[in-house]
Amino acid sequence: MVRSSLPSLDACLRGTAHQHDILRVSRGGEHSIRLSVSPARAFVEIVLEDDAIPFNPLEAGAPDLEPSLEERAVGGLGIHFVKKLMDDVSYERTSSGNRLVLVKKV
Repeated sequence: MVRSSLPSLDACLRGTAHQHDILRVSRGGEHSIRLSVSPARAFVEIVLEDDAIPFNPLEAGAPDLEPSLEERAVGGLGIHFVKKLMDDVSYERTSSGNRLVLVKKV
């Protein structure tokens, strides 16, 4: 069960890293991404925090899954997989940045 959360974590990290690339270009300088994984008996909680520009991935629209891989636009699948594979996903904008919490029951 825990292995199923790894693609979601990967997708989420890629999106966060992309946000930081945009931030670095727009504002310059270095920024931080914090990742914590808290395993418990019944679930695993993954918390991603960054100091990037506000970005709530849960507000992203659903990707168009109809076209073939060759025809479809790049982007949007990571968030789609996070929403589908995780049991709970929440976002909040904190005083220090973005905070995304992913929970997967085990």
